[in-house]
Amino acid sequence: MKILTTNSAGSDIFGGIHTRKMEHVRNSPQHTFHVIELNKEKRYLSNRNLNVHKVDVRALTPNKTIFEILKEAKNHREFDVSIERIVNEFQNTIRAVEPDAILIPGTSLTSYFLFKACRREGFLNRTVQEYAGVLEKEIGNYTGDTRFILSQIGKVFVSDEARDSVTYLFPSHMCKKEVENIHKVSLEKSYVVWNGVSSEFAQDGFNRNPPEELTLGYVGRIQHVKNLPFFLSLNENINKKAKLKIITDISLAAKRDTGTSLLEKMTVGEIFYYAPRTKKELKQFYETQLSAAVVPSFFETYCNGAVESLVCGTPTLLSDRAGASEVYRKYGLAELLFTIDSMSSFETALNYAEGMNFKIGKGLAMQIYDELRWDKVISRYNNIFERLVSDNPD
Repeated sequence: MKILTTNSAGSDIFGGIHTRKMEHVRNSPQHTFHVIELNKEKRYLSNRNLNVHKVDVRALTPNKTIFEILKEAKNHREFDVSIERIVNEFQNTIRAVEPDAILIPGTSLTSYFLFKACRREGFLNRTVQEYAGVLEKEIGNYTGDTRFILSQIGKVFVSDEARDSVTYLFPSHMCKKEVENIHKVSLEKSYVVWNGVSSEFAQDGFNRNPPEELTLGYVGRIQHVKNLPFFLSLNENINKKAKLKIITDISLAAKRDTGTSLLEKMTVGEIFYYAPRTKKELKQFYETQLSAAVVPSFFETYCNGAVESLVCGTPTLLSDRAGASEVYRKYGLAELLFTIDSMSSFETALNYAEGMNFKIGKGLAMQIYDELRWDKVISRYNNIFERLVSDNPD
């Protein structure tokens, strides 16, 4: 089977969409993948069953990036006109590849281009819309015309035409319900498949050894929906003082208001910064550098990091607005969930983690990994694609 997809917009190195896609490729040697890649975005390399089709955005626009085009557009129609040549390139790739199925990853701008191309080429009935991210939850940092245009784009993915043809894939029931509530729709042609756990987090055995001093960590992007101020202000709001560590993209942090607060706290030694690292190195960080990780997001479609840390034997205190809370409830870890509206709720979860000696038992950690290994999760994805193609022959 040939599956065509695209790269997600943005240069950050975190994110479940990217991980999900690469695990799909790695664990599906029987299928061939084609990625339409915009320059200056996440990069892929052609390898074995992965073929990359590069699109030079600046050559198709007045030497502008897609985000510059978005910022300058006065309305949705003007934006559509500005990106017409890019969408044409997506159409040309569909014609050249002749895919059996198309995967739209998330609801970013590149996903929008692919959706428009699918619609024009008559491919919507063989398209899977993967809601690994919810656009409406990610536009908190935008204002004015740009925010309105993005809100209009979000509606396209659940339009009457889309719902009649597209198959939807969600990483959690919470995510599906949120999308339906936002748009006041019912997405009947849909599946929910939890994200998997990469093998790197289970390799080299179970080596959990938490630090003696209470140490809490944050791993992820600097973005409005992630609610980083909650983490940065923990020592001002909880009874037990903790050492705070963070792994993030510091170059992106400098461009955000929250990033300014982070840099100030780093300067005076209130927060300890660690550079992004490989999954193998991140496993060691979870195992030995943290008592517990913290995810205080306003909303998460899932949250790969929270489950990855559990497999490392490290509890993550998780916002109950994250889709991975469903995993916590299944495996008897609901006491590690907290509501971001109540600091007492957070302290209760922290006390519970302390009562566990800040350790997820080896047996439970291995059970979670075995049942959520990416190869098993990807087999569920592929069943959906194979069913879609068989139900919609050429």
